[in-house]
Amino acid sequence: MGKIVKSPAQQFEEIAEEQKAGIEYADLGDLSEAVADMQMHIEKATDLQKLLDEHNDCIRQLSEKSIPELMQALGLEKVITVEGHSVTIKPFYSAKISEENKIEAFDWLKEQGDDSIIKSKVDCSFGKGEEETVQEEELVGWLVDNGYAYNQKRGVHPQTLKAYVRGRIEGGEELPRDLFGVYIGHKTEIK
Repeated sequence: MGKIVKSPAQQFEEIAEEQKAGIEYADLGDLSEAVADMQMHIEKATDLQKLLDEHNDCIRQLSEKSIPELMQALGLEKVITVEGHSVTIKPFYSAKISEENKIEAFDWLKEQGDDSIIKSKVDCSFGKGEEETVQEEELVGWLVDNGYAYNQKRGVHPQTLKAYVRGRIEGGEELPRDLFGVYIGHKTEIK
């Protein structure tokens, strides 16, 4: 008589049954306890993250608003606390070019001769042996001509934009602040 061949599904069910048979109640209790312990740590971590976020919000409020306003009202640029900490207020700059302002902002940068801070990234996939070394415009033209899909992104790196904005403002040069989403604030520095 020949051997009965079982389907993969039948073989899987048998293996699962054998594994279930080897699990004792105590093992399941340990597993349940470990899962409950993990859940408790997840909840604690979530609570701690919320608390950390609240403290960071308070620090930001004190650093960027309350302390600078108090020092300005007192006419102070620098103060040494009783504990010996040096407290100064430093300006900080923030800027972000929104999608809706991108074309106008890039045109403005070109008009100023500052378009070198605009970076362009072209992403595409080539098959083996299809890549070639070309300039961006040539590459995009070649991709279009050869029916390749590509994504092209143009932008200014956030740190580059921040430095550019700071340089123009501190240099007294014109800058359309709304176009570049400029925010100028003060930050408390404690040493």
